[in-house]
Amino acid sequence: DKTTFKGEFIDGSIVKGKIIYSPNDVERVSYEGSFDKKEGAVVPHGIGTMILKNGNKLGPNWVFGDFLPSSDIKAEIPTGKFAINLSKNGGVYELVGVITNGQHVLSKDFILDTGASLVVLPWSTVVELKNQNIITSSDFYEGSISLTTANGDKMEGKKFKIKQINFEFNDPDGKPQIISIKDVEAVVNTSESERRRSIYGLSNAPTLLGQSALQQFKKFELDFEQNLLIINGK
Repeated sequence: DKTTFKGEFIDGSIVKGKIIYSPNDVERVSYEGSFDKKEGAVVPHGIGTMILKNGNKLGPNWVFGDFLPSSDIKAEIPTGKFAINLSKNGGVYELVGVITNGQHVLSKDFILDTGASLVVLPWSTVVELKNQNIITSSDFYEGSISLTTANGDKMEGKKFKIKQINFEFNDPDGKPQIISIKDVEAVVNTSESERRRSIYGLSNAPTLLGQSALQQFKKFELDFEQNLLIINGK
């Protein structure tokens, strides 16, 4: 039927990757993310995004083929000890986070930065989030704040709130699960120079996961040998 599967397979079944559905499918265009099996069929499970024929997106939370709105997630921080995979990029460690308002999603690589007091997003990312209605004007605080960059420069920024960021980890059985943090305070550099650099694709502003997000994990440690962010949800 011209449905295509691309990604990682275990025992003949896709576990992570992308499905492009048959052109004859009346509802779905594609799904990208994690999978599991239900009654012998491969279904979305874990974190993923489904694009529908009407242009809408569903995600990021799926439970054995069913879309789970963010409001239905009861356990934001699982109990016990678990780990989120990190990737080393140069001298920094990164992890994938999915920014969502419960309906639309945007996946980003965050630099783990315990020295940053807030989550920091580039101007271009904030524009993407606004275009998808993941954040709106009502999410921004009044007034501006002063930012100090890593090299000591001062600049103007706007503070706002992200409704939810999801991260994926594997449970003891190796199956993907979700940890969610909500109402995360973030900031964006609103200086004219940064906006101009973003417009022309010249900005190198980082995406930082700072203390406003990390403090919701309560207890965590870094395993630099295995590249893991270990969280103790007790």
